[in-house]
Amino acid sequence: MKRMTRQQGITIWGVLFVIGVLMFFGLLFMKLFPPYYDNLRIHNGMQLLVEENDVTELGRREIVRRLNRILLIDYVDEVVDMQQALRLERRDKGIDLRVNYEVVVPLAYNLSALIEFDNVVFAPYKQ
Repeated sequence: MKRMTRQQGITIWGVLFVIGVLMFFGLLFMKLFPPYYDNLRIHNGMQLLVEENDVTELGRREIVRRLNRILLIDYVDEVVDMQQALRLERRDKGIDLRVNYEVVVPLAYNLSALIEFDNVVFAPYKQ
């Protein structure tokens, strides 16, 4: 007696669908990674500014100037305008440096992604 077996496996349409999904997420990753990496460098620049300087004794203009120098070295000085985005919030034990900004990333045709960033670094008062 002959045994009937069914073929198993993925069809060409299944392979094309999987490749299409992988390409979509690959494109999404390649488009959205640079703004997140720039934000990481901005946050690290803010932390470096707080570690190297006594920010609590500096004026806002001097903080913006020094932060722009740090960001210029990391090539992210044109991502955000620090004159508008930097906010200083005084608290009991120090100052919060807050940089809040948005980035619009065009994905395809008229489809874009809006990414909102809110970085906060605390600078304690020196005693």
